[in-house]
Amino acid sequence: MSTKLTVKEAIDVIPISESSLRRDIKSGKVSSEKDLQGRRRIDASELTRVYGELKTIKEEPDPSDESARDSQVSTDDTPKIVALLESQVQDLKAQLDSATEEKSELLKLLSAEKAEKRALMPPADEKRQKSPNWLLRLVRAR
Repeated sequence: MSTKLTVKEAIDVIPISESSLRRDIKSGKVSSEKDLQGRRRIDASELTRVYGELKTIKEEPDPSDESARDSQVSTDDTPKIVALLESQVQDLKAQLDSATEEKSELLKLLSAEKAEKRALMPPADEKRQKSPNWLLRLVRAR
């Protein structure tokens, strides 16, 4: 499992300043991502790749980090979680069935509307003949 560090945590384990690290992130030298709270996170292996060996990293899980909380789910909660997920799957299947029915009805309405438009259009031979342009009408009037 990789360790994700905030910018503040990262500057504690690498030999550069915060502004230099932010500049390297912006230039693309160091890759990073944003967590759910919008904070920039940098993988420790990425820092090692760019800056070499790191100082000691604290392995304390961040209480706001959802991935750390997810890994701490007790086995007692597993049946509850499975039941919840099965319920969500059933809800999603029902939504999919409803959307499929609605799509089918809309396609039928669309084809009926197209057929109605074709029925209202005059046949090609009954289309009005093109009138001569204004210049020809002016010349003929003389």
